[in-house]
Amino acid sequence: MTGVTGRGGTSPSLGAIVTATPATNNLALFIHNCDIAFSAFGGGVLLQPSGSVGAAVEFSGGEIHHATFGLQINANSTTGGLAGAFDTTQFFAFNNSAVSVAATASGAAHIVFSRSTIVNTGGAALKVNGANASAEIFEDVFTGDGTGINLVGGAHANGFGNSMIFGNGVNCAVGGVPTACSAAITAQSMN
Repeated sequence: MTGVTGRGGTSPSLGAIVTATPATNNLALFIHNCDIAFSAFGGGVLLQPSGSVGAAVEFSGGEIHHATFGLQINANSTTGGLAGAFDTTQFFAFNNSAVSVAATASGAAHIVFSRSTIVNTGGAALKVNGANASAEIFEDVFTGDGTGINLVGGAHANGFGNSMIFGNGVNCAVGGVPTACSAAITAQSMN
């Protein structure tokens, strides 16, 4: 999808404005310079395959906003691997977490966030849940959120020391416990 404006609505049955739930064949989803927003009951983008299907989503430019959640990458119903890459994307105005990455079962989910902004979420800017879930952050800004980065259930996040996580209710949390971001995020060096 390139240059698409996606709008939700008020239907309580709506999972997300863009919903990708493949049960057969791997999926690659590319979203460029799109405006996905305004869903009273659903989210912006949901990637949730089942069976042994793997999937990837790349979102560059554009924004996701004014919805229950922004993006969910959920590997809990698949044994496949999920990947997400986000560059120069704006996320704002959510009731719950802006971005959620979940892999608590046998599937795996990984997300790379670069040069993006998440602001004004009721939940976490970035929630990573499960031992098979991970995130990389590079030159991002997370501010004005309930929690900046929330790591749950053995999930982990890596960073390069160049993201700005400030002005949130809790900047970083591990297992529900407020934690210094320098301890929650594993420092990486640029090669």
